[in-house]
Amino acid sequence: MFKQPLQADLQQNDALNLPPEYWDAIMWSLAARLAPSYGQEASATVTALAKASLSTIRAANSQTPTLSMPSILTPFNNAFYWPGLEIQKL
Repeated sequence: MFKQPLQADLQQNDALNLPPEYWDAIMWSLAARLAPSYGQEASATVTALAKASLSTIRAANSQTPTLSMPSILTPFNNAFYWPGLEIQKL
């Protein structure tokens, strides 16, 4: 599945096709936010699950850049050149 932004023209009754980890984050965050409205305090379990599900989404959405050498340091002006790479069988 490819990452795509949400549609800009979403309506109230439109269906959302989200991965399961997003539904977990919505459910547990909503439970933690609604608890005070009912005169309750969110339990430690609900709070921990909300934090864990949000950190899962943050980790899934973070992108690590590809490490490369500056072109000035490579003989072929190729940032992905590494001596001996052409003879290795990957």
